[in-house]
Amino acid sequence: MTPRFHSLKISDVRKETADCVSIAFDVPNDLKSHYQFLAGQYLTLKTTIDGEEVRRSYSLCSAPFENEWRVAIKQVENGIFSTYAVKHLKNGDEIEVMNPMGNFQYASTPGQKKSIVLFAAGSGITPMMAILKTVLTNEKESDVTLFYGNKGFYSLIFREELEALKNAFIGRFRIIHLFSQESLGSSIQKGRIDKEKTDALYKAFLKNQKIDAVYL
Repeated sequence: MTPRFHSLKISDVRKETADCVSIAFDVPNDLKSHYQFLAGQYLTLKTTIDGEEVRRSYSLCSAPFENEWRVAIKQVENGIFSTYAVKHLKNGDEIEVMNPMGNFQYASTPGQKKSIVLFAAGSGITPMMAILKTVLTNEKESDVTLFYGNKGFYSLIFREELEALKNAFIGRFRIIHLFSQESLGSSIQKGRIDKEKTDALYKAFLKNQKIDAVYL
């Protein structure tokens, strides 16, 4: 489909952390065919800030089956668009949104049995939310392991939703948190996700497991 912007109304703004919001868009029925997407894809947003056109791309954190188009935007230092989004965007505002794009994607096949491993840090959790919800809901025999790195509990995006998913899919979804500035009481869960840490995580959690796909 040819990339094209449409003016969409914001239907919901949710505060996820002190410096992150998730924003959902109202896609009219006559445009829904233009906004079909696969888990992992992104939306490009366009608006005018202080007289200048600004475009930024953000991964969809909603899964296709949810019939929702939601992205998470984390404010970054000196970030023109992210600061504007976190501080000023509200329900009812309209913004230009391009149809979903991106080759980082997960195409679900109901009935298949797979073990999927996800690695994310900070706001990198956004596309992983779409992927893990898609796998857990559409593939009743598949399981997901998520390694999620942050500074600490205070910076965890989607904290409550992840806990709810863990409780809803016991035995099929496990999440291993890693903190760089807080301690969870386990040395393997302290620090950043680098090569050395990944090797240790593999030996501790994945060594005897068949892995079908890894998303980073």
